[in-house]
Amino acid sequence: MRQRRSLRHGLLTILWVGSLGLAALTSSSCVPVPLPQDGPSHTRLGTLETSGPNVYVDGRPAHAGEIITEGMRVSTGLDSSARIRFFDEGYCQLDENTDPWFRIDRDPVTNKKCLYIEIGIGQVYIIKHDVCFHTPDVEGILNSRANFKVAEDWTEFALFEGKARVDRPGGVFVAESQLAVFSKGQLVQGPREMGANELREIPAWIHEYVFPPLIPSTPVPPRQGWCCLNGQVFPTAPEECKRRGGFFSFDRDEAQKRCQPQGWCCLNGQVFPAAPEACKRRGGFFSFDRDEAQKRCQPQGWCCLNGQVFPAAPEACKRRGGFFSFDRDEAQERCRTQGWCCLNGQVFPAAPEACKRRGGFFSFDRDEAQKRCQPQGWCCLNGQVFPAAPEECKRRGGFFSFDRDEAQKRCQTQGWCCLNGKVFPSSREECERRNGFFSFDENRARSRCGPE
Repeated sequence: MRQRRSLRHGLLTILWVGSLGLAALTSSSCVPVPLPQDGPSHTRLGTLETSGPNVYVDGRPAHAGEIITEGMRVSTGLDSSARIRFFDEGYCQLDENTDPWFRIDRDPVTNKKCLYIEIGIGQVYIIKHDVCFHTPDVEGILNSRANFKVAEDWTEFALFEGKARVDRPGGVFVAESQLAVFSKGQLVQGPREMGANELREIPAWIHEYVFPPLIPSTPVPPRQGWCCLNGQVFPTAPEECKRRGGFFSFDRDEAQKRCQPQGWCCLNGQVFPAAPEACKRRGGFFSFDRDEAQKRCQPQGWCCLNGQVFPAAPEACKRRGGFFSFDRDEAQERCRTQGWCCLNGQVFPAAPEACKRRGGFFSFDRDEAQKRCQPQGWCCLNGQVFPAAPEECKRRGGFFSFDRDEAQKRCQTQGWCCLNGKVFPSSREECERRNGFFSFDENRARSRCGPE
């Protein structure tokens, strides 16, 4: 215990609501908090440590080392402090004049379970992963060690180790060894690096309380969650569940989902209930989700063959050498490994390698292949664009394209040169090298050059 300024009586209540296991620790000033109407189910939450003479559980004097279960009310008075060590990991300690509220919640982004702490006023030091924190000024997710100091119109957040995600206000990241101050949903200072003195002094208040060691005879139970074994879900410690070959989770819903003895099997176009092992042993597709099994079990899907996608049964598609999928989009995407080849004026389906190996032009776009495969296109030669076969154009030293616009554009590299009273086709470089006047416009070149 310690001598400090007077403080109001803090009330800390732990609730467990519904099957989710909602743990809430609520602070108030001499105001009783109602217990759940259905009564406690004695789910263990953590071990209580006490400092000072005024720590109570359900109105009676508390005993250091006792187990806090759902529905219990923990309260602290003057010069006293309560610290709860959670069975999963970590602990939380409150400074005087503090009114936090705790429960088990879910991260709104990842949907992962978290310890939710809402602090209206005061100071809280916490070492824990997966903490959803909320004050009137800031909220987010904490992983590791931090200190919250909440005043009437601001919150100071110091992160000593680990990482934190700030959701309100958005766009703020507080890194390890940084401090930030928030007010009414706005960042007003930082984040900035804390100096050595701040790293030492900010959490120093936790050492002003003395927590006697737990009585050796006090049993500290192992962490407990839920084990699925032989189709049954029951509470147990992780090590015991795994030793017996079960599936363990702290999330009861997950354990129950994984533990259901049978799901749905798709075999030979039929969907029927079956255990996972029996379904897989017979070569079927197994899922706990009936819709997924039915989707995979439909008698026909989509086949990609020779660049075409069409409905077919799996066996028929594979027998013909095609690619089969129940997902049409996947079949269409995979089918693009085969496209169209232009060779000797003909367009036909082919794989890229086979087309190029034979010297053809390949494209996934049939129209492009047909366009490139036409017997003649456009040739740019001496500033003129005219129709020609590819070989003829290239033989004469011109630029060939099946696209007339491209040929005309590329042909503009040759225009008209006025030199010594003569106008003749020339490239810009050649004309300017000879000190002539160059223009893509023949009339302009002639105008500048005068009569020949």
